[in-house]
Amino acid sequence: MIYLDNAASTPPRPELVEQFAKWLNEYYPNPDATHEAGYQSLLAVQRAERNIFKRLNANGAGIVWTGTATEALNLGIRGFCESFEDGNIVSTEIEHKAVLEPVKQSHLTHSFFPLTKDGTIDLERVSEVLNSETRLIAINNINNETGVIQPIKELVKLKNELVPKAKILIDAAQSFGKIDLNWKSLGIDMLVATAHKINGINGTAILVFDKSVKLHEQTIGGGQQNGLRSGTLNVPGIMAFSEAANIAIKEMDEVNACIAEINHFVRDGLKEIFGNDVLFHGKPEIADPHILSFSLTGYQGAILMRFLGAENVIVGTGSACLAEVNAASHVMTALGVPKHLAFATLRVSFGYQNTMDEAKTFLEKLKLAIKEY
Repeated sequence: MIYLDNAASTPPRPELVEQFAKWLNEYYPNPDATHEAGYQSLLAVQRAERNIFKRLNANGAGIVWTGTATEALNLGIRGFCESFEDGNIVSTEIEHKAVLEPVKQSHLTHSFFPLTKDGTIDLERVSEVLNSETRLIAINNINNETGVIQPIKELVKLKNELVPKAKILIDAAQSFGKIDLNWKSLGIDMLVATAHKINGINGTAILVFDKSVKLHEQTIGGGQQNGLRSGTLNVPGIMAFSEAANIAIKEMDEVNACIAEINHFVRDGLKEIFGNDVLFHGKPEIADPHILSFSLTGYQGAILMRFLGAENVIVGTGSACLAEVNAASHVMTALGVPKHLAFATLRVSFGYQNTMDEAKTFLEKLKLAIKEY
């Protein structure tokens, strides 16, 4: 199988799976238990936390372990906003649903930053949205459908000038382990990342937060993690997340260079095959090379995806969370992509395991899909 849907989820690294199996048999005791075995599990969690802080340059921050990025985002957004009787949350219309829905369903009002035609926040118009009522800014670092990278550092600078008391949360599910994320130099207040986007073990995610951020628990029960998220910690999963982060960040430059080459090859191949009938979503100079989104005029992306799947080439049509919804992607709609082209979209997303030969096979199979469409 040629797997080109890494933006949805990544295959766990084989060496990590092997190590995880050992951890399952060693670190099953509850880290909140008061006996020695529980204490050893607690120490493993604390080692993982220190490692995450080191990787992010976030010493002094707090951390909450969750099961998914969606859960972490709900805690960060809803858990933060509960401290306020009124106010406004600012985001964009092209966020992942895990950001959009908590924002929209909060008791606070919400606003959206204007976007440029390329899908980045229009920094020249930020002042039109931010005001004294702004409590939180929740932004996707890298868009999960187009790969476009938002100018976070510049946005934080403007926030500090215009609304210094407001907090900023970064959804780094697509960026953690793929681009440099320096907590202190970015000046952010909350960050969410998840293991299954960095070739870790599915089922573990994090919310890193500045200690000045007051959060209210969204999952109630035993009061674990300082009362911020009840439930027994998944110690082997936490250890695997930490190790996956080590590998991803250590190999980041090398992997990114290889993926950029593959992305460029596929982009050029699509232009050569389809000419003006291919529309790319996200300019390469402002997009992360892990994600390549495009529309083919006159074709349904879902049909092409299924044909490719039958040929053992796995791609996506956009967010995996919207795969069963018979509607145009809200991201494409917000970017002004006509409905027929939104439905014609395919998303190819690359991982460390992909090769140039796989890219060539993808193009060959796509040509076959078009021929037999």
